[in-house]
Amino acid sequence: MATPTSAAAQGGESYFVLYGADGDWITQGNDVFFAEDADTLFVPSVNFDNGVSVRIDVYNSGVFQERWQIDAAAPGDVPLAVGDEFEATRFPFQAAESAGLSISGDGRGCNQLTGEFAVREVAIAADGTVDQFAMDFRQSCDGGADMVGGIRINSLLDNPDPNFMIGNPPPPPVDTTPPTATAGLDQTGRIKGTSSAFFVVASCTDDNPGAALVGADINGIAVEPGQTVQLTLSSKSSVSERKGKLAIKAPSIVLTVSCIDAAGNTSSAQVSPVYE
Repeated sequence: MATPTSAAAQGGESYFVLYGADGDWITQGNDVFFAEDADTLFVPSVNFDNGVSVRIDVYNSGVFQERWQIDAAAPGDVPLAVGDEFEATRFPFQAAESAGLSISGDGRGCNQLTGEFAVREVAIAADGTVDQFAMDFRQSCDGGADMVGGIRINSLLDNPDPNFMIGNPPPPPVDTTPPTATAGLDQTGRIKGTSSAFFVVASCTDDNPGAALVGADINGIAVEPGQTVQLTLSSKSSVSERKGKLAIKAPSIVLTVSCIDAAGNTSSAQVSPVYE
């Protein structure tokens, strides 16, 4: 049996996917995926509440193995339409003013059920044949964990959203991109050999809000953005203050700027003075 990660958009084909969750009775915590083929029969129909039901019978070399059932209905026996989004209780025992939903299979069903579903595609012929149907859903069985998934019948849509929840968009993707650290030494004074005053540039930017400057240092000595420092390339190293200005002498001089963003990603940048 294929896994949901291998389920690319099925061009006009039919498939059923559940994203398992620990604590969910129906999936037992396992992902479920079936695509219609010679051993897997999809039987969609209009149910007695004018909704759509899909029976999936799974065989192995002609021997019946298991059955899965998907049922959905709008409140008040109104036919389902593209764009419908409903909170639901267990089909077919929902109240008249409530939508009904039931996802069961492999001998497991819910006694009590809460959930929601969204109709993505639906096309029903005059004779009641379900020509096309696509629905995403979330279901909690007997107070257990939320299970999400979807059914596609002759659909061109992509896989269901594994974070599906009406009125509550899925969480933003995890931010793994580090912020951009900028380090600069802008010359502000006259050059005397390999000595001059420099203006410290240290900043952090990010695609998402929350980037912060961790710190800036020259050869390990803390400096601040906008600070003016006297930097001298010399065979001897020393650190002093001249007229209230930090003065650093060293064989090599490096400004290091370190940044962090709200997701904890870090970055740094380095620059050495250029005497022009």
